[in-house]
Order: sequence, then C-alpha cells, then structure tokens
Amino acid sequence: MEFKYLKDKIFKETQPKRINGKKMNGSALAQFIIEIVTAVNSGVIPNINNSWDKVVMDDIVSYRNKSLIIFKDNLKKLNDSDRIKSDENRLKEKEDLFKYLYDFKLDAEVKFNKLLYVNQDVLVNPTYSDCFFKNKEILESEINKLLQKAVSENNEKCDNYCNKVLRENYKDVKKFIKIF
Repeated sequence: MEFKYLKDKIFKETQPKRINGKKMNGSALAQFIIEIVTAVNSGVIPNINNSWDKVVMDDIVSYRNKSLIIFKDNLKKLNDSDRIKSDENRLKEKEDLFKYLYDFKLDAEVKFNKLLYVNQDVLVNPTYSDCFFKNKEILESEINKLLQKAVSENNEKCDNYCNKVLRENYKDVKKFIKIF
C-alpha cells in the first residue's frame, strides 16, 4: 500500500526535469551524460552549458534528418503505389503529382517544426535559433532537389510514352494512307 501511494505521488505531483526550457527525456539525458563523460575523459573540466548546447544542436540535426527520411519514404510509397491514376508506365497526372509532393513536403516540415514544441528554447536562444534556421534551409533545399527530380522523372516518362504512342499511331496512319 505504501509503495502504491509513493508511486502515485511521484507520477501525479512531480514535473519533468527541464534544462533551458527543454523537458529532459531518456535520450536527451543519455546524450547529456555522454557529453559530460567525454569531456572528463579528455581531461577537460565539463561545462554544463556547452554540453547541453551540443545536445540541443544534435537534436536539431536529428529532427532534420528524420524529416528528410519521412519525405523520402513518402516519395518512395508514391512511386510504389497506384494512389494516383497511372498507366503501366507509372505516369502521374501533373496536378495529382504536385498535390502529393506538396503534402509530403508539408509533412516533413511539420515534423521538423515539432522541435519548437518539444524545446521552446530553440527560438529564444540565438545560438539554437541560428542552428535551427540553418538546418531548416538545408532541409528545404534537399526536399526541393528531390521534388525537382521527381517532377523531372515523371516528365521524362510522359515524354517517352507520348513519343511511343505517336510512333505507333504514325505507323497506323502510314498504313491507312497506303491503302488509299
């Protein structure tokens, strides 16, 4: 009974540990400890602020990478599925293709911006803010390259398919003209 009371009291009345506005979770704590231990092992006196800065900046990069993976996974699913009207060559209607690509881009950006909810200090601290916006630019640049590649590949498939159809139909027209 006493244990249950203690457990309930801990879960109901305690708040998560926060460092510079960010809730400390297991992975953040582990990364923080690694930074401190690395400093001690290298013969340097650990600086809590520098160690925490590294944890937050690594977190920003991690969110960027996860967001890019989400975009790439969605793009792969699009290419592997028949969600868009397509023929045997997997040609996509341009309007549908742009709609899905835009949705995928938004999904990735929402995932990245979720970091601002998890760690509100990112926009308050100028160092974190600079790191956040630089990584946001990198993410947008990489996504835009992938968007251009997807559109270009689809356009190339469309051009090839149209040329194939024209060649086949042109043969039929030539045969028809020879009859007359």
